Amino acid sequence: WQDDEDAAKENKSDSGSTLIIHKLSSGQQWHLPHVLEFRFDKTGSCLLFSTAKNDSLPAGVFCFSTAHENIDTLTHQNGHYKNLTWDESGDHVAFIADFDTSKNKQRYFQLFVWRPGSKRAQLLADTSIAGLQQDWQINPHQEMRFTQDGSALFFSTMPIPPAEDTSLVEFEQAKLDIWNWRDPLLQTQQ
Repeated sequence: WQDDEDAAKENKSDSGSTLIIHKLSSGQQWHLPHVLEFRFDKTGSCLLFSTAKNDSLPAGVFCFSTAHENIDTLTHQNGHYKNLTWDESGDHVAFIADFDTSKNKQRYFQLFVWRPGSKRAQLLADTSIAGLQQDWQINPHQEMRFTQDGSALFFSTMPIPPAEDTSLVEFEQAKLDIWNWRDPLLQTQQ
């Protein structure tokens, strides 16, 4: 199996790109549209990928089985999916999701796990889990890791960032203008 990352990079946009899977032995190809992130398990028998919302379908996380040439749906709901992670043996998958489709900049991610053969991914953690400090959340900027034997999952948390202050008018907000003495015009003239 070979994934064509160069073709995916050329078609990259906010709505994802087309991931092409090419089976070298038979020449058969599969085109997976609107893919944002993908990961093969260690054996190459399953491709985990997330998609962006498009005109006809909501976003989701899916698993393409290279042996059976079919696609399992882990979750199929509008939202943002990140940090697709396999364990060493390929028995568990973890990812984080945010189902808020508004343009709100404050995001609250939830942690999901899935086992190949299960119908859907199961919620493992969110902001209400025991042991998580108040006003903390799952960190979407750090990768997750399973232990070598797959018995535990390590993920990071972070304080919930304060909401953006929208009460300030634009001219009261600080902006940075950089001027260098070698610039031909003063900043006010630029």
